Amino acid sequence: MYSVRTYLRNIKLSALILLSVAFGVTKKYDKYFIAYSHIYFPYLNWRWFKAQAIAESSLNPKAKSRAGAIGLMQIMPSTARWLGVDPSKLYIPCIAIATGVRYDKWLEKFWRRKSSIEYLSLLDFIFASYNAGPGRVYKSYRRTKSKYIYDLSLPRETINYVTKIKYYYYLKLR
Repeated sequence: MYSVRTYLRNIKLSALILLSVAFGVTKKYDKYFIAYSHIYFPYLNWRWFKAQAIAESSLNPKAKSRAGAIGLMQIMPSTARWLGVDPSKLYIPCIAIATGVRYDKWLEKFWRRKSSIEYLSLLDFIFASYNAGPGRVYKSYRRTKSKYIYDLSLPRETINYVTKIKYYYYLKLR
């Protein structure tokens, strides 16, 4: 379980990591974030997905992780194929953003079916699942039944990832 002290330490760590990115954020891809968030999440601020992309790739459309995740939204080729997208097209920003936000929508539906988590916590579960996989997060949720990801036994990387998105959204994009 995470204490308040650990949560605050994660926020401070995230602030340091994102500080260099925060002052040089481009608006180049905003039209795609706006368009696709309005299609899949009309009730949610599009900046959540931009914050997610910054946490994933620092808005680098050519990013490729050691694990093989591709593009702005760092989508695994197998996930792209499952969603009906050619993985070679994930380097194109509008396709990467559309695919990432669409996957977030699938994750939202997954958590709405599996739990009664309130909406702001639901967003944490969506982002944690995007990072660690829905099966892993759900297994931990079933064990604890906590509605807060900070109480689940998840990798520190996943907790830090969600914390980065929240930091960026609340302190830099609003």
